[in-house]
Amino acid sequence: MFGAKVFVSVVRRYGLEQEYITPYSPEQNGMIERFFLTLKQECVWLQRFEDRDHAFRVIADWLDRVCSGVLVKSVFVHAGHAGV
Repeated sequence: MFGAKVFVSVVRRYGLEQEYITPYSPEQNGMIERFFLTLKQECVWLQRFEDRDHAFRVIADWLDRVCSGVLVKSVFVHAGHAGV
């Protein structure tokens, strides 16, 4: 299983739990795919990142500002993570 250190630290920072899906079953991850599309449209595609650290800071700021826990919790509660 893949678990990049940066990704794992962000998951922990927001109190989330990573859940693995069955390979070749995209219907299981529709909500998170929508979240990533929103992230790209509202943040990533609007930036010219200087480097990976700059990208990480901008995305973290977007998560803090836009999500405020509401969007993230909504996505994961509806995906079966009621403990979030």
